[in-house]
Amino acid sequence: MFRLCSDETGMTLVEMLVALALTSVIFAGFMSVYWFASYAFEREYCRADIQYSARQAKDKIFNDVRESKSFSIPDGGTELRLIKTDTKVHYYVRNEQLYRDDDKSPPSPVACNIKGICFYSSTPGFLEITITSMIDECEFMLSAACTGRIE
Repeated sequence: MFRLCSDETGMTLVEMLVALALTSVIFAGFMSVYWFASYAFEREYCRADIQYSARQAKDKIFNDVRESKSFSIPDGGTELRLIKTDTKVHYYVRNEQLYRDDDKSPPSPVACNIKGICFYSSTPGFLEITITSMIDECEFMLSAACTGRIE
């Protein structure tokens, strides 16, 4: 039969299998933490991007509203027409982009990832706006109001 010598060194097969199993469990734990952190970062980056798009759209529209003489809301609130001293400006959404069109230049995109926009005016000179921005499953809705130029 086999005799075990007391001066032999090394690990048995069972010890190697236990070590491999423990290492696998620890590695799987690290990978799940990494995956969750990566997903959370991507989701927050997406959220920041759509919030930026909505705020950029709101700021551009409100700057034009404050500079305009008057505004009108045709097409059930999905478009905005402004009359300035030297030009007419038209805002609308097509293919998830907000466009600004005026008499002096061709339509230009103001913000992207805009799912929808709704304009509403309860009193003359007072504009309320709701902007919905969306990328994948991240959605952001911004509601704000402003007044036009007081003459």
